[in-house]
Amino acid sequence: MSKTLKKVLFHYSALGERVNLGGGFNFYRCPGWLNSVMTPIFHSSGIPSANDLKHLEHYFARIKTRKTPYDCSMPYFCVDVTHHPKPKSIASRFTPLGYTYLGNKFICLHDHLDSFELPKGTRIVLSEYFDRHTYPLMQEQFQESFQQTPLFRREFDRMIKLAPGNTYSVLLQSGKNQVLASGLFTLKGRHCALWSGSVSKKYRGNGYSRLSIEARKLMSAGLGAESWIFFTHNPLMSGHYHSRLEYHIFNKAV
Repeated sequence: MSKTLKKVLFHYSALGERVNLGGGFNFYRCPGWLNSVMTPIFHSSGIPSANDLKHLEHYFARIKTRKTPYDCSMPYFCVDVTHHPKPKSIASRFTPLGYTYLGNKFICLHDHLDSFELPKGTRIVLSEYFDRHTYPLMQEQFQESFQQTPLFRREFDRMIKLAPGNTYSVLLQSGKNQVLASGLFTLKGRHCALWSGSVSKKYRGNGYSRLSIEARKLMSAGLGAESWIFFTHNPLMSGHYHSRLEYHIFNKAV
């Protein structure tokens, strides 16, 4: 396992427990979450074998007996292709095994703050996730961006209450109190995970996604954070990263 991946997995501890799945896979488990599997990552060198995938499928088969509503597209996993000479060729290895390529994502590790400038009249609002003033605004953002069901939102909130780190909301608001962008960060010690970022539909395409990342880094730094991870499908969003991993995502219809 690379030093970078070890650092990334350590940051996951802000969200929940990291569990070894067997067969070269591990994942993080958020306490209280209906679906206990979050982003299985193949962390061994090379490419998962058919035997490795059997370990993965066996685990998913066991948790499926719990009748969790978020397992319909499982099993799924990510493979680190950061240093692979021909990453696009990997998909062909899994097709005969019934797995489909879903796309790629980047996990970025930052170890410093970048300077940024907010548009005139824009302000940063920091609060604890369950703050009575900002919580309704965050729910509106989540609904617009992710179309979450009431059950999903209840489980999401329960997970945050039980997670080992402390979770905060950060809003970018205009002078007219309009929410331009929002996002969460979970802090555990000096390590911080940025997640659930979104931009209001009418303000997309104006750089607010990057501003949201930098605003959350700045706010969490004030609370003691010294390094950050976040996830993106857009390589241009990576910023001045300390290191970056590229993953390809695969799933198997069940």
